[in-house]
Amino acid sequence: MVQKTQKTDKIRMSMLQSDVKVYIQRRLRYPVSQVEHLSGLEPLLDKYKTKKEWFRGMFRLIGRRRKRLSDLRDAGCEWLSGSKYAYSRNCRPPAVGLAEAMRGCNFRICPFCHARRVGFIFKRIYALTRKYANTNTRVKLVSFKHIFEEYDSPDRIFLDNSGLDDTFYRSLDRHCKFREHVRKNLFKTAKAGCSWCSFEPKVFKEQANDGACGMWKVTHTVVGIVPIEWISMATKGKVAELKDLGIISIAEFIGCMFKYPIQWMKGDVEIVAGLINATARWRSFSNFGDLVTMEKCS
Repeated sequence: MVQKTQKTDKIRMSMLQSDVKVYIQRRLRYPVSQVEHLSGLEPLLDKYKTKKEWFRGMFRLIGRRRKRLSDLRDAGCEWLSGSKYAYSRNCRPPAVGLAEAMRGCNFRICPFCHARRVGFIFKRIYALTRKYANTNTRVKLVSFKHIFEEYDSPDRIFLDNSGLDDTFYRSLDRHCKFREHVRKNLFKTAKAGCSWCSFEPKVFKEQANDGACGMWKVTHTVVGIVPIEWISMATKGKVAELKDLGIISIAEFIGCMFKYPIQWMKGDVEIVAGLINATARWRSFSNFGDLVTMEKCS
């Protein structure tokens, strides 16, 4: 019965001749798979109670993601031009066992690639905590999250329906400086860590055209490995500490801190396409400390 449902869903979501028909064999239960599921899949999956409902939700998510890519390309997303479009439609879903050989697409707002990036960060952070434990260095995991809400008038957000104006670029530069400020002050004694800054629209285009102010939600998230005697000096945002450095605890902690922004998939397609074009050369994830050393050695 499950196989029949999977085949029906696969036929329904195949829109191009180049689309790979996905056969999900099983859901993986490894710690890194749990991180990928919490960060990239859980925010977008339909509610499920049984294994059969989870399989159906995964196939619907693959179909919705392919439709979103088609809409973004039609809206003028430059990254999806040429052969990258067909390649990105066949991105490998994370946290599942597949019968086909598929690869990631590295698209900025791809939920599957976002989940893999977070899983990669988890593996390195966990490896570092084991390394420090072997040297009798007492550490704990600390996270900082702060959310900004920025307002702009509709005519300043949209510029000839082709992208964003200088207001957004100034905002981007300001938030890059804020991220550096957090790393150099709040996490100045950190041994290693990773920072992430994400922009997502909060007001749909129809509402903005009616005269409402456009709103950007900007989320700064930093996770660092700090000495056990570290004292929080944060005055803004939320600081969470994790002293239990077991593999399951770290997996849940990392997965919940780097959740995929839902508006990338559900927000107005023209706004999101402009956002992708504006941040094409911008790096949202940034490592520091021993995490950079691991990155260079790998």
